[in-house]
Amino acid sequence: MPHSILRPAVFFENFDDAVNFNPLKKGQLKFLTKVTCAFCSTYDIGRMAAVQFKDKAQWLGKTQEVMAWKVRHRCPTFIP
Repeated sequence: MPHSILRPAVFFENFDDAVNFNPLKKGQLKFLTKVTCAFCSTYDIGRMAAVQFKDKAQWLGKTQEVMAWKVRHRCPTFIP
């Protein structure tokens, strides 16, 4: 079966996710990690999917990492 793969990073939208007990509030951010973080938005995924659909032959059998921003060591911990 012909295919290509989009591999997203951590979604920016996860910073404001009240359903999963992580609402974005002024002065705090609960998304912490000691590893390198790569972020993208759902919009970024949609744009890359559109690129792949427009030129299926070029992307056939390939994997594309989708990342808009990369933070090393610690993610942001405070929003003023």
